[in-house]
Amino acid sequence: MPVGLAYDIGCNWCIHFLERVRENPTLDFDETTNLVVSVGKWHLAGHVEGCFNRYSLNFVKGAGRIDGEIMERIWSQLNRPAITARSMTDGHRRAALNTQIADINFKKMISMGKLPYSFISLQTADVSLLFQIQLFMKSFRQQRQDSERLLRNIRSILNMWGHPR
Repeated sequence: MPVGLAYDIGCNWCIHFLERVRENPTLDFDETTNLVVSVGKWHLAGHVEGCFNRYSLNFVKGAGRIDGEIMERIWSQLNRPAITARSMTDGHRRAALNTQIADINFKKMISMGKLPYSFISLQTADVSLLFQIQLFMKSFRQQRQDSERLLRNIRSILNMWGHPR
């Protein structure tokens, strides 16, 4: 199965990619992987004409109608958390930024209107914020039902004793 990668300068970046991987002892890449490199649609407009046919997402099988520019849209929202993330360990930084991106995805999702849950996909290593909110709301509804039941029971007991509400 091919692995797709959209990068602003993917046309130049991919030329010596395998050489850079081989020369760097900290990088590990399975060379049998079918890596399909493309350039995001907005950035592709500024490239030479020859890049369009070879690196356009319009011609990548299975790419659908994505534009390859999602990170460009969320940089501004990640600027503040990134300041704090600078001093974190790698694992903590990854978890913190994943949480921020999940929050961005959640906000984007709820602003799109009503969609069946089968169309929603939050991609993060952490538990999605949507799931956490659903659990909270379920717990809140249960507590509210329990409180209403308790209040009805208290009113019933007060009525039996002849006390006014």
